[in-house]
Amino acid sequence: MNDQWSGIGLIGALSVLGLGCAGGQDSGDTFSSVSVDDEDTDGADTEGSTSEGADEVSTETDSGTTTDEGTSTDAGTTDEGMSTDTGTEESTTGEPACARVLWTYEFDDESWDEAPLDAVWSGENAPPCEVEPLAATYIDVWDTLLVIGGDGTVYRRDGGAWQVPAPIDEVFGVLAGEDVQAAYFIPPELGASSTGVTFASFPDAVLYEYFDDGTAVYDTSVPMVDESANGGPNQTQLYPRWYASMGDRELLGQEATWFLLWLGYAEGHVYMADGGFTWQAWPMGSQAPPFAASAAPNPEAMEAAWADYQLNRLYLVGPG
Repeated sequence: MNDQWSGIGLIGALSVLGLGCAGGQDSGDTFSSVSVDDEDTDGADTEGSTSEGADEVSTETDSGTTTDEGTSTDAGTTDEGMSTDTGTEESTTGEPACARVLWTYEFDDESWDEAPLDAVWSGENAPPCEVEPLAATYIDVWDTLLVIGGDGTVYRRDGGAWQVPAPIDEVFGVLAGEDVQAAYFIPPELGASSTGVTFASFPDAVLYEYFDDGTAVYDTSVPMVDESANGGPNQTQLYPRWYASMGDRELLGQEATWFLLWLGYAEGHVYMADGGFTWQAWPMGSQAPPFAASAAPNPEAMEAAWADYQLNRLYLVGPG
């Protein structure tokens, strides 16, 4: 297993997870099957492995903005938010109420919570609620949330603060004008300044090396492949809606759950792959463990997703 995962570059990530065949590696050998049928102190939300980086609606504010005041943990990022206020019909700003919701799933107690997206993603540089998030991924070791907006903009939240947005052609030039559906990352080595991020642009996967300063270098694009023989999705036919990856590279070679990738498709299917090269499949996504829980959203309707390994949470954005 270590040899297959030794490179965290985009080609390695893509070939191992079967999203395409790259680097001379046959993706059909990478997984076996066990198929079963933000905010800163100025008001920008954060997310992450501690009480300073996760999307959360605060119980108190001093300036009329929403801030994260989550439960403190050890990793120094913020707790991405759980809110008891689930309403989306009211607006305190005079603007139309946000039609999008941030859904948060706690794997530990198998529970869902929801909050209006504009109550969590707030601040001058945050993605506007009316902009569809086409893809998102959260690199927890850097406390960086990356969001690709349907307005052709790259939004980036670092250490709790939303940075100045950039046109997609300035960051991910190959994706400019493309239909981007989802994204995931492979956990980088401790102290590494770059990691591999893979974007789904059906029927291709587009690989970039992404750096902690927000810059990126294009690697390659490869056709998605059929993983159905291994219990995974037939990516030549299924249209992706969202991916969410989470993991801890320090556990590589010790636990299969050092890496987990959840995948949702427009047809309603949900899949999960782990670092032990095993696929699980739920043709009816509502039967997948997170979505079988009470008060779960419709996985087919979700627009973007990401996850946090330290907090053991799954986040999705979609209609309320």
